[in-house]
Amino acid sequence: MTEFFTTPQHGAALWAYIIGTTIVFVAILALLHPTSSAFKKRLTMVLAFLGGGFYVLEFMLPGRFSLLGRTVENPLSPLIEPSGNIQNIILSLAIMLGIVNLFRVNGRLVIRRRPGWHNGLVFFFGFFAMLALGMLDYYKPFSATAQAQVAGWYDVFFSGAFTALGATSFSLLAFYIVSAAYRSFRVRSPEAILLLLSALIMMLGLTPLGTRFVTGFIPLDSAWAWLKLENVSEWILSVLNGAAQRALLFGIAVGTVATSLRIWLSLERGQFFDTDV
Repeated sequence: MTEFFTTPQHGAALWAYIIGTTIVFVAILALLHPTSSAFKKRLTMVLAFLGGGFYVLEFMLPGRFSLLGRTVENPLSPLIEPSGNIQNIILSLAIMLGIVNLFRVNGRLVIRRRPGWHNGLVFFFGFFAMLALGMLDYYKPFSATAQAQVAGWYDVFFSGAFTALGATSFSLLAFYIVSAAYRSFRVRSPEAILLLLSALIMMLGLTPLGTRFVTGFIPLDSAWAWLKLENVSEWILSVLNGAAQRALLFGIAVGTVATSLRIWLSLERGQFFDTDV
């Protein structure tokens, strides 16, 4: 039974699998569509529990263990890769759902000429242009000369437009970071004083103003070399900041485990499970 899901297929067998799974998928959707909302919610909870339980059991069970006097391989380990493929398929369906929603929202703007409808036109132009150029650049159906032109236009749209727009969007965050830093550096408590001093040392230790003109007179081989701003800033960055980052990562890991358990046990209901089932 495991080989049915883990053995790669090619040619006619692959197409048979694709057609068969598509028919099964459509049949399942047809059966679930007329059911009640409460049943769909319970089914979602059960599937989430089974999916999480599969990975928990596969991790907890050893690679080999004794069962009724026989040495048995972990039966769940061969299913890890097919499960990952299933997750990729679900992710691709989610991406397609997002694309459909973008088409609906922007199409409604353009058709009804609502405020900002020109942004919808830009979306459709950019989507189809990048889709066409990306497919042509990947499959290369033209001659070498024409393909070079396609690659050039692809670089113009991707590197010259998309990447530049992304960099511009992220650069705008710098203004909000400066604003947040200004509010954080208001000296109202001892913690704010330490934060301000450490930020000042870091800025001076990473610029020629601090390394050359403030503590540049201290020889590198003297007993007081540790007072040079570049050394102090390096110590703050590698020791204090490193420890703080590890603490944050540890807290994030604990929070991730807690959130995963709540989702696995259907305790994190959110908007979908806003009412009791």
